[in-house]
Amino acid sequence: MLVMVVVLVVVLVLMLVVEVVVVVVLVLMVVVLLLMVVVLLLLLLMRVMAMVLEVVVLVVVVLVLVVKEETAAAAALAAVVVVINDTL
Repeated sequence: MLVMVVVLVVVLVLMLVVEVVVVVVLVLMVVVLLLMVVVLLLLLLMRVMAMVLEVVVLVVVVLVLVVKEETAAAAALAAVVVVINDTL
């Protein structure tokens, strides 16, 4: 009788340990998923900021072209477009 009680207690303790380990693993998985979402959002934000920067630079260079109508501005526009496309 005493052996059965000891075996039952050991089994219950082992089940509790396994349950705690499973909960810890699940919490860690949720944390990793949240970190992945944050990283993806940061990458999306960087991409959007790069697109906005490209548009701003192109607008500024086009305004310079319209105001001055110089070939140097056209060369600067081409150089800026090449640099932006290389970075993206």
